[in-house]
Amino acid sequence: METENFEKRRSSDVTIDLVARNLTEMRIDMRDMRKDVIDGMNKVAEAMNTLAKIEERQSSTNRVIDELKSELKSQEVRIDSIEKSQPEIQRVINWIYSALSFVAVGVGTALGKYFGLF
Repeated sequence: METENFEKRRSSDVTIDLVARNLTEMRIDMRDMRKDVIDGMNKVAEAMNTLAKIEERQSSTNRVIDELKSELKSQEVRIDSIEKSQPEIQRVINWIYSALSFVAVGVGTALGKYFGLF
């Protein structure tokens, strides 16, 4: 009977050792998994920070683009008003050239009479 008890105890000790070894391995595996999860969370946090920076830059770029669009519209309005007044300016320039031609002809005629050409 003692041998049977000894065998049972010995079998029980082996089982306990096996369970203890498995628990130790599981604890090591859990520690590794925890480290992997923490590393993954750190990478996600870095990615979120990078994304926030990119969104901030994009927002700034969009603001500048909107400002440039409004400036472009004001320039277009200015150019349109200049283009609309161009025919009137051209007419005034033609008048000035006509007046200058008239004055030149008058001065030429006066000089011609003065020098006896007419």
